[in-house]
Amino acid sequence: MIAKRIEREKATSNMARLARYIMDISGGVLPRDWKLICDYILDKDVQHSRKVAAIRVTNCYTDDPVMATEFILKTQNQNKRSKADKTYHLVLSFPTGERPEREILYEIEDKFCLALGYNKHQRISAIHQDTDNLHVHIAINKINPENFRNHEPFFDKRTLMKMCRQIEQEYGLINTPHGFDHEIEQYSKDKNDDNKKRSKIKNFEDKTGTQSLATYVGNIIKEFHYSDWPALHKDFAKHGLVIKKEATD
Repeated sequence: MIAKRIEREKATSNMARLARYIMDISGGVLPRDWKLICDYILDKDVQHSRKVAAIRVTNCYTDDPVMATEFILKTQNQNKRSKADKTYHLVLSFPTGERPEREILYEIEDKFCLALGYNKHQRISAIHQDTDNLHVHIAINKINPENFRNHEPFFDKRTLMKMCRQIEQEYGLINTPHGFDHEIEQYSKDKNDDNKKRSKIKNFEDKTGTQSLATYVGNIIKEFHYSDWPALHKDFAKHGLVIKKEATD
């Protein structure tokens, strides 16, 4: 399987527009203008779309995706400070011929959202069946409904690759190349390079009798407990350190 985050060039993604797309709904931009058949939402055995096999609403206190979308928009509106994208669009795609049962797809969706730190966040998902590859679109509200903070997963690309391999093994799915094995190989190479750098640092410290910044940071970071970038910046600030993007010409 493949898990991919669909990113936009601008942080202006619209949850209503995305929800309307993944649910294959016609109508205006606002949810109240959508043309939606109630049976299509509530009756799992009724099919009204060649594209969409099922729709699921999570953490919205309703099964109605129209009401859920309005609820999500109101939640996002509670955070007026964040300039980052407030919607996370995740797509889970399966190889040709592999079509897990609906309940299995829901379990897989839950596990991916948990791994990304979105298990308590509002979301709308839809199973698409209009191509040879069954795929699930998941529109997640990045704004936490409890504290209204915009949660950005820490290195989500690697998390998605790791979860793909884990899910394939757990459910006996077709093994699809998704880059994680390459990541492990690259990690080993990077680790060897790090060992060489540490050796040079140790030689420097032995000669000068002074602790290097690299050693200092390596020691204090062991006490850090972070799951996102803001938390990491906060921990560093407590020690008078700042992370800045390297300047380029």
